[in-house]
Amino acid sequence: MAATGYTPILIYASGTATNVPLAANLTSGASGAELALNYTDGKLYYKDNSGVVQLLASKAGASGSVSSVDVSGGTTGLTTTGGPVTTSGTITLAGTLSAANGGTGANSLTANSVLLGNGTNPLQLVAPGAAGNVLTSNGTTWTSSTPAAGGTVTSVDVSGGTTGLTTSGGPVTTSGTITLAGTLIASNGGTGLSSYTAGDLLYYATGTALSKLSIGASNYVLSSSGSAPQWSNTLSVSTLTLSSNLTLNGGTANGILYLNGSKVATTGAALAFDGTNWSTTGTATAAAFIPSGSSVPTNGIYLPAANTLGFATASGEDGRFDANGNFLIGGTAARGTTAGTKHLDLFDGTAPAGTLTNGVSLYSSSGDLNFMNSAGNGFKVGYRNVPPVGTKTGSYSLAAADVGKYVQLGSGGSITIPASTFAEGDVVSLANNTTGNITITCSAVTTYIAGTDSVKTSLTFATRGVATVFFLSSSVCIVTGNVT
Repeated sequence: MAATGYTPILIYASGTATNVPLAANLTSGASGAELALNYTDGKLYYKDNSGVVQLLASKAGASGSVSSVDVSGGTTGLTTTGGPVTTSGTITLAGTLSAANGGTGANSLTANSVLLGNGTNPLQLVAPGAAGNVLTSNGTTWTSSTPAAGGTVTSVDVSGGTTGLTTSGGPVTTSGTITLAGTLIASNGGTGLSSYTAGDLLYYATGTALSKLSIGASNYVLSSSGSAPQWSNTLSVSTLTLSSNLTLNGGTANGILYLNGSKVATTGAALAFDGTNWSTTGTATAAAFIPSGSSVPTNGIYLPAANTLGFATASGEDGRFDANGNFLIGGTAARGTTAGTKHLDLFDGTAPAGTLTNGVSLYSSSGDLNFMNSAGNGFKVGYRNVPPVGTKTGSYSLAAADVGKYVQLGSGGSITIPASTFAEGDVVSLANNTTGNITITCSAVTTYIAGTDSVKTSLTFATRGVATVFFLSSSVCIVTGNVT
């Protein structure tokens, strides 16, 4: 039976030694959990979230042997008696707990006193004093003191001073209301104004009141005269940043925005851009590309004459398309007799130098057309000479790069004609610049000597001889010259 005033809590229990509850006997979940007690063994069990019965507590624990126990109050102010205990006994605390250890340091307190920290032990007690006293600070400590004596108000009035406000209803000697009126001036946080018209803008000029600027005409913008705001139908700024599109009233669709003679932004049809293409209606004396007019610009495209488009750099005009559709590079003079149409004129210039990756250069020198290959070697264009491949003093297999050139054979040199290297119409020339015959191996292709119909697998190339290999296809060739 539980003691009076208490409610017993019942759990699963067993008095049989070593009994352990089964998982099925216990419930565990979000709605609650059951415990089981073996009161003979002194063990308490529960079932974990994996459904396994676990030991929660046991009366069995670590054990040892204590021979003597004592207690010390240290510097707390507390004392002890009854120790040390060597068999059995009670250690009793006494003394007064100091402020540094959470006590007051005082062993007696006066009713209704206030505890006051003073930096030492014990805490200071401030008695309440006489009725009506207040707790007063002198900047260092607190004391209970009588409040200062009060007085009696016989008359109250209010003045607006220099604020522009006025008052009525004062002075009040018993009871009443003081009423404010007037207009608060600018220097006291007001406007100094008592009436407005719709659209008025306020600004300060001088005096005790703000000034009013009436609303401007439709589509006027607010600008500054340098001393005051004003409405204007024009806008003058040093830098204009737009967060959306700019729309002009008037102008020409797709026209380029520019300042006209009156310094007004507008557009025209002389130069237009539709977002993809540029167009112009300019002439030699009207609007033109960069910069303008018919004078040669430092850099840019211009119109040197009617229906003529010129290109210039810092050195002057470098090229032009004339009225006949001819493109002139490096000069402007057309042919003396008939200018012709749709041709390219290269005027004498300076030969380039150095290598050019994957390309050639065309240029005019002394009235002759020249080209320079990617290696930087210059050659005249036309039937003027045969470019050399170089002198070969060992076994050499003809290559596609040899087409249109000649291979010179020196002492110890020999030639092989490979298959699947050349195309129909390719020609390679050979020169034997030795004192003896040289062998040309041609077994990889079907080879004929010019004027014969027998296939050759090798040829004898006579001393100081010249020969030409003409390809009918990648696998058939005819050899002419000093060969047998």
